[in-house]
Amino acid sequence: MAHQHSCFSCLAIAASARHTETCSLLILTFHFSGDHDISIPWIATLGWIESLGVSVFDAWRAWYHDGQIAGYQVKFMNDHFRLTYVTVKGAGHTAPEYKPKESLAMIDRYLARYPI
Repeated sequence: MAHQHSCFSCLAIAASARHTETCSLLILTFHFSGDHDISIPWIATLGWIESLGVSVFDAWRAWYHDGQIAGYQVKFMNDHFRLTYVTVKGAGHTAPEYKPKESLAMIDRYLARYPI
């Protein structure tokens, strides 16, 4: 079984062909965006993720907090890394500032490896 570690900056390295041929790590990454972010729109982040050429592992679906839709998530995976991308409904560029309860629930669930 591959060793696991979380590292956002390693994602670009893992995407290179040379690295994926020699790497035995499973890199776990987590990225989130407020769906009202006008600085870096969620769709631009999704475009960047899709440019990596990683297959969708778990298709778009809603995630909930206190019985309400709190946003949407999609997961990507290949042999060397997994990327979880989550939107926070109604949040701007600094999602925890706009939606603190939802953002905390999202991060807590991810770090506990509990489904978002």
